[in-house]
Amino acid sequence: MIVAYCDSRILLARLLDEPGSREADLLVSGLVDDGAALVTSQLSTVEVRRTLARVLKVAADQPLVSQTARTVLGGVRAVDVTAEVLHIAGTLPVILLRSLDAVHVATALLSEATVVVTRDRQMARTCSELGLTVA
Repeated sequence: MIVAYCDSRILLARLLDEPGSREADLLVSGLVDDGAALVTSQLSTVEVRRTLARVLKVAADQPLVSQTARTVLGGVRAVDVTAEVLHIAGTLPVILLRSLDAVHVATALLSEATVVVTRDRQMARTCSELGLTVA
């Protein structure tokens, strides 16, 4: 079974009209059509809500944000940010990886993702260096 780890930007790109959104949507839809299970970090639930609040220009606690976040995250299994995830994120051997991206990479590793879907170049490079397939 294909396990596709998706970071929050990829999940949001499926809904937002921005450069590369159509390609992201086609990629993720193709993975789902091929039977892939989509996973992300619980961290994505925060990132998705905060981004939607900014884009929709409303407070993050508004029903519109909650409803849209459910749409973005629907069908995606959110993996808990555990002590193990944080330990791995903190000890990844990559110097230039941002902290929140390190949490995403650690979660992808622990969820045994067969492919990581991201637009972030440093995250993609890190995943490749760690032996993860990047789409």
